[in-house]
Amino acid sequence: MITDYIGEFVLDVPKDAETIVISFIGMQSQEIDITSVYRVNITLTAEMELLEDVVIVGYGQQKK
Repeated sequence: MITDYIGEFVLDVPKDAETIVISFIGMQSQEIDITSVYRVNITLTAEMELLEDVVIVGYGQQKK
């Protein structure tokens, strides 16, 4: 999915859908009721507990 210059995007959902679930690594998941709305503002909130469990290990050399 690609957003425009201000972060807006469009989702095509089935007409009988009642809920959408928004999730992203390191962010709190959200369930949003879409039965009575046309437009939804979504703000992702960091989930600090998940971010503490990330370990990055790198190996290698680089010549200039």
